[in-house]
Amino acid sequence: GCNPGFHDPDQNPVDGCECSEDFVNGQLQDIPSACPGFNVGDLHDGNDSGTRSTTRNGTLSAVNDGDLYFFHAHDDGCLFCGDNYGAEATLTGPPGMMLCANYQDSGTGCGGLPTNCQTIGGSGSVNMRGNGQSGIFGSSDNSEDVTLVVMWSQGAGAQCGQYSLSMRADGDFGG
Repeated sequence: GCNPGFHDPDQNPVDGCECSEDFVNGQLQDIPSACPGFNVGDLHDGNDSGTRSTTRNGTLSAVNDGDLYFFHAHDDGCLFCGDNYGAEATLTGPPGMMLCANYQDSGTGCGGLPTNCQTIGGSGSVNMRGNGQSGIFGSSDNSEDVTLVVMWSQGAGAQCGQYSLSMRADGDFGG
């Protein structure tokens, strides 16, 4: 058996428990695969104060492991400027890792069926965007609730993989 917080995805006792859980706030613990998952909090598009983006590093410790992230992407108003807005996420990791996303209306909360899933291929990353809007002078609020799930694609096989997930609310969809 493995010590708490460690896994043996290939079930080979010769190479030991080669995969650790995620580190959350400096402590070894699993990021849940169901809501609320890891609540990133609020991200802003840059027209107001607040954090625009964040990056989280994680580990999928087995083929059936999944990590769920949730954030609220604010489309802050901008009366006298172009208001480009768009929530987006970029997953960087090994081939076979998959990012699934659900971009919903503001106030919907965490969850819902993923509207899009992309699997990492030879490029080492995938990028997904929400609904977004181009730079419309004094445009309306298009804030979104974003649920992201990082997991292995079907047939990926038992493995351990580290990833980096970048999330932001200031993607420029107008250019």
